[in-house]
Amino acid sequence: MSSRSLDPTDTPLTRVSTETRQTSTPRLLLLGAGGQVGHSLLRLCRSGQLPINVLGLTRDQAPLDKPDLFRTAVTQAIESFKPSHIVNAAAYTAVDQAENEPELAHRVNGQALTQLSELAAQHSAQAPQPIAILHYSTDYVFDGRKPKGQAYQPTDPVAPEGVYGKSKYAGEQALAQGPSPSLVLRTSWVFSDHGKNFVKTMLRLGQSQQELRVVADQWGAPTSADAIARASLAIVQQWPTGPANTIEHEVFHLCCKGTTNWHDFACEILHRARQLAPDLPWTITSAEQVKAITSAEFAAPAPRPANSQLDCSLTDVQFGLTRPHWSQALEEVLVRLLTES
Repeated sequence: MSSRSLDPTDTPLTRVSTETRQTSTPRLLLLGAGGQVGHSLLRLCRSGQLPINVLGLTRDQAPLDKPDLFRTAVTQAIESFKPSHIVNAAAYTAVDQAENEPELAHRVNGQALTQLSELAAQHSAQAPQPIAILHYSTDYVFDGRKPKGQAYQPTDPVAPEGVYGKSKYAGEQALAQGPSPSLVLRTSWVFSDHGKNFVKTMLRLGQSQQELRVVADQWGAPTSADAIARASLAIVQQWPTGPANTIEHEVFHLCCKGTTNWHDFACEILHRARQLAPDLPWTITSAEQVKAITSAEFAAPAPRPANSQLDCSLTDVQFGLTRPHWSQALEEVLVRLLTES
C-alpha cells in the first residue's frame, strides 16, 4: 500500500463554579450546530447536566455566506427563542482552500460577524440585558514565530499569514467594533468524535495505509470539542457580568493542557486506538510506520504557525476552569469512537 502525507488541518474540561453570577438560566442561540463544537454543545446542553436552554441552527439553516438568509434566520430565532447569548460555532475552516477563496472566507469569518453583532443589538432593546455573543477564533491569528516553549498571551500582537487566519482575525475585529457584548475564545487543533478531523483521519488511515508522513515541526495543544463545549457553558453561566448598559469586548485563550506536535499526536492516537480496539484491522502497527517530516517537505498551500501554544491562565482564573491534558481529552474521544456503539 502507498505512503501518504497528512495535512493536520484537513481535519471533562471544566468545573462549573458554584459561584456563578448569572441570575437566570442562560438561553443559547447556537449557530453552527452541525459542526464539531456545535455538536458537542448541543449534546451537553441536552444531557440535562446543566441548567441551560439551547436552540441550535446549522449552517444550512443560518448560512453566514448569504447575508439576507442569515438575517432572516437569526431574526426569527431571536424573536421566538429570546436568547441571552448567541454562540457562534460556525466558520469557514478549509485552511488551504481559503487561499483560493479569500472573499468567501472573509464573508463567513469576518463580515458575518459584523452583521451578527448588529442583529443582536437591534433585538436587545426589549431584553433585560444586551444579547451577548460568544465566538470561537483560532491560533492561526498568530504567525507562530515565538520560540517553542513560549506561549502566546491574548494581548500579544497578532500577525496572521494565511487567508484563514486573516479572515478569523477580521471576525474578532468585527465583534470588537460592534454594538453587542462579545467574548472571543481562541482555540487550537480541534478534534472530536463528530465530523472531519485529524483524529478520525488517523483512525481511518491507520487501517488502510502501510506508512504515514506527518509534520513534526508544528507545536500546539490538541483540544477536544467536548472540552471547548464544557468550558463555554461554564463561561456563559458567569458572563457577561457588567451593568446592562456596559458593552464589553474580551478575548481569551482556551485549549487543553500540554503541548505536542502533529507527528507525536498521530503516534499517540494510533497507539491508544490499538490498545482500545486491538481486533480492528490495523495496518499501522508501530510508531516506526509514522514518519516525521518538516512543514517544508509537506508544502501545504497555506502557511501554518510553527508554534501554536496558547496561554490559557487568564481564562482559568477568570472563570474557575480546570483544564485536562490533551491526552485525557483524546482518551475520551477514542473511547466513544472505538468502544461505544
